[in-house]
Amino acid sequence: MHNMCFAAIPAVEGERVQVQPIQNCHMLIHEWQAYISRTNSLRKTFTSVKGIYSKAKVQGQKITWLIPHALQQVLTDHVDFNVMLTFLEFYELYILCVICVVVLTMELLRTL
Repeated sequence: MHNMCFAAIPAVEGERVQVQPIQNCHMLIHEWQAYISRTNSLRKTFTSVKGIYSKAKVQGQKITWLIPHALQQVLTDHVDFNVMLTFLEFYELYILCVICVVVLTMELLRTL
C-alpha cells in the first residue's frame, strides 16, 4: 500500500487541495484496515520518527506501509500540487483495485 493515501495533506474548501480526494483516501484507508483486521493479516507494527510502520502478510505476500504521524502540514508554493494530485489519482485507483481483488478472493475462498 502506498503512503500517498496516508499523507496528512490538509483539505480546505477553496484551497489548492480539494476535500473529495482526501475523503476518498480516508475511505480507502478504512477499507484496507478492515480487510487486514478481518483476515488477521497484521504481523507487526512499530513506531518511528516518520510514523507507524505496519507489516502484514496478504495472500502470501509481505507488505509494509507507513502511516505518518498526524502533524499539521503547511502548504508551500514550492510544491506543484497538480503533479502530486495526478499521482494521488493513480494511487487511489491502484489501491482500490488491490482492495477489490483481495476482498473478492477472500469471498471466493469462503464459498469453497
